[in-house]
Amino acid sequence: MVRVGGTAFHKSIRIETVKPNRLKVLIDLPDGPADKEREQAAVDIKLRSNWLHGAPARNLKSRVTVTMSGGWPDFKGYDKFQFNDLRTWVPEEEQVAFDGTLSDTGEAEFPLELNMGRSAPAVVNTNIVTRVFEAGGDASMDRPTSPIPPTSSPLRASMRRASRSPGTP
Repeated sequence: MVRVGGTAFHKSIRIETVKPNRLKVLIDLPDGPADKEREQAAVDIKLRSNWLHGAPARNLKSRVTVTMSGGWPDFKGYDKFQFNDLRTWVPEEEQVAFDGTLSDTGEAEFPLELNMGRSAPAVVNTNIVTRVFEAGGDASMDRPTSPIPPTSSPLRASMRRASRSPGTP
């Protein structure tokens, strides 16, 4: 409080406490493009969590959410070209991939089933937020971001050569 003459001024200041993660959260994501088998079925994801001193985070509640956005594919040697259809889109709302409890070993396995919509772009950027909640209510989190192509092979289009010159009947 500051007093100037007969007037007093005061300003409340909020002090926020940021607690560091006390749990190590690991999520195993598949590498590379989806293969033929993974295109048909959901991908199994393994979630592991340990306390920072090494003990497994037994029976703790965890939640994995995924948000997606359209990405831009890039190919070596074709930097000047854009390989994306602007008519494609991906739902950007948060999707819950897993909401459950870790096992006695601090692990959980779940299928990653993403709703990419009907017209997903060539590359989908995924932001995966993994939270593991301590018994007291505090949470430790991890946020890996991964670009995933929706299929194993890009769409291949063949162009037919015109038999005549343009503008001739």
